[in-house]
Amino acid sequence: MYKHKRILFLIFLLLFIFTRNYNPTSAQQFSTSNNSEQLINLTKQKTDDLNQKITKEIIYKLNFNDLYPTYLRIADNSKRSAIIVKTNTNKYFIILDDYKKGKEYDYILFYTITFSPDSKHFAYVAEEFGSRFVVLDNKEIKKYKYEHVYPIIFSPNSKRLAYAVFVNNTAAVVLDGKEGKKYDLVYSLTFSPDSKHFAYIATKDGKQFIVVDGKEGKKYDFISSLTFSPDSKHFAYIKGQNCLNDNHYPGTAKCKKYYLVLDNQEIVISDNKEKTDSIIYKLIFSPNGKHFAYVANKDNKNFVIFDGKEGKKYDLVSSLTFSPDSKHFAYVAVQNKKAFVVLNNKEQTKYDSISNLYFSKDSKHFAYIAYKDNNSFIVIDGQEKKEPDAEDIKFFSFSPNGKHFAYIVSSKDSQNFIVVDGIEGEKFEYILPYILPYLAFSSDSKYVIYYVYDRKNMNIIKITQKL
Repeated sequence: MYKHKRILFLIFLLLFIFTRNYNPTSAQQFSTSNNSEQLINLTKQKTDDLNQKITKEIIYKLNFNDLYPTYLRIADNSKRSAIIVKTNTNKYFIILDDYKKGKEYDYILFYTITFSPDSKHFAYVAEEFGSRFVVLDNKEIKKYKYEHVYPIIFSPNSKRLAYAVFVNNTAAVVLDGKEGKKYDLVYSLTFSPDSKHFAYIATKDGKQFIVVDGKEGKKYDFISSLTFSPDSKHFAYIKGQNCLNDNHYPGTAKCKKYYLVLDNQEIVISDNKEKTDSIIYKLIFSPNGKHFAYVANKDNKNFVIFDGKEGKKYDLVSSLTFSPDSKHFAYVAVQNKKAFVVLNNKEQTKYDSISNLYFSKDSKHFAYIAYKDNNSFIVIDGQEKKEPDAEDIKFFSFSPNGKHFAYIVSSKDSQNFIVVDGIEGEKFEYILPYILPYLAFSSDSKYVIYYVYDRKNMNIIKITQKL
């Protein structure tokens, strides 16, 4: 039984840097009217002059030894890119920064490709002769070789690098080039916002615990949702006690008792006593550190706990998201097989399913991908933007200044095209990468950049569209 009334004061006291009184229903609602704050009118531009805004550049021409590009990663500043190419001898190499071909390896783990936040550094995991290792700025780190390496993360200031390594049924973290203590499992690698602290969750002999700056914390049955406060002075996580082993894996578990742990001080947030039918997970804090939320499950119903207050119960809850200015809070709920967004405590339009919630960086706009009657479309500020030929929406993004939006559409005729501010672009057979293609806005919001593969002429083409 949840004891929120009794513990609410304690939560507010301990989370004084995180929580304050807040009523999402009083937050600014996203307007659906046409005003100066709205995005560019969806029909404002004409397609006649679209080609004049687009430049195409062949950045690499595959030769007879190359089969096809397999993956693409674009740096946050949109000025750097990395493309993995597979050869007909089953080797892999990376084309870095549009033209530079890297060394061939037996395999390159595409999901490990990582640019630092300032885009000056680049890392990935390569495999050679059965061993895996990190390649940092084109230099192989072969001091240690492993069976697996994942994930790789840079610190927010781009000066530190950490990754998890696995060998001989043990796991460890390599931080700043030094391998740490070995455990059964490590996960949730996390730097503090100021980059001075580093933490992760470790498992040993069936117990889980936090390791912060190399120091091990108390051992529990279950730990999840490790996070630092925005000022980097505090850290918090959720712990479980008396948990069921049959549902015990990183990120979620069924436990009799749950605690919110802040700086090693424990607060009971759920006590089921005789039963183990409750799940608590996905703890997040608002960007300004004043609010927190997590998902709870009891009697097969999901609900959100926001600043200690229990929300409405649904069949399923997911995708908890704060706006960058911390004034808006949204999540996806499912009830009676229909999905809808709950934005500032208000239920939005119901669809068959919903994925990926997006706030613009200026927090003035909100969007998500919706699915209904075998069609997918974008919903922006409550307005549906449907593409008649769309089979699936592959990617969506707001520009950094919040004034533009773009997304990638996979059409029913197996073609792909981007839509920028409501205007469809040229259709291509392949927009990279194939499975989850994406695009990038320039940091000044003046351009959209994406990459396509011209299979007929074996060219990888960079397309830049001026806004």
